[in-house]
Amino acid sequence: MNWTEVQLAYLAGIIDGEGTFYIYVGKNGRKFNSRIYVVNTNEEIINWLKATFGGLVYSRTSPKNPLWKRKFEWILDKKAQDIVCVKILPYLIIKKKHAEVMIEFRKSFTQQSYQHISEETLAFRFACHKKIKTLNHETSISV
Repeated sequence: MNWTEVQLAYLAGIIDGEGTFYIYVGKNGRKFNSRIYVVNTNEEIINWLKATFGGLVYSRTSPKNPLWKRKFEWILDKKAQDIVCVKILPYLIIKKKHAEVMIEFRKSFTQQSYQHISEETLAFRFACHKKIKTLNHETSISV
């Protein structure tokens, strides 16, 4: 994956403004999933993200209000998260801490069986989940 510095900086800007870092904890408390996604009503930017960085694209309308614009969602797959987070880190401003947490969280996944996760690893993943959740609810930044 050879991206230009401009593409990486542009992605960082989009993620700073429209993106989300998310860590999901399953109902059993042992399964974790991570996502980096961007939601926007501009289909062109979402298609550019997919064409440039891969991932998945979804299109949705609002069940609450049919007059709202259609929204498009780009989701970066887990394998690409490991690479992209590191590469965009120098360009992020608002969500730099989010990316740092995500990088550490993703490092906790190895080739070992996911059914035999140590209590220490579980505690670390829960801590990452809590940090991301807290960061996502903060409203101010220090630049």
